[in-house]
Amino acid sequence: MNSPDVFLEWLNDEYERYTARRYTARRYAARLSGRDWNTYDDAYTDALDTVRSVYEYFKQEGKL
Repeated sequence: MNSPDVFLEWLNDEYERYTARRYTARRYAARLSGRDWNTYDDAYTDALDTVRSVYEYFKQEGKL
C-alpha cells in the first residue's frame, strides 16, 4: 500500500469516527434546545470533505 492510500484510509476512518460522534452530540444538543438536530453545522467534517475532494482530484490527475 503506498502512502496516499494510507492517507485516504486514515481520512475515511477519521470521517466515520467523527461523524458518528458528531451525530450523537448533535442529537443530544437538539433535544436539550428543542431544535431540529439537522440545523447544526460542523466545520471539521466540512474540512474532511474538502481534503477528500482535493485528494481524489490529484489522484485522478495522476499526481499522487
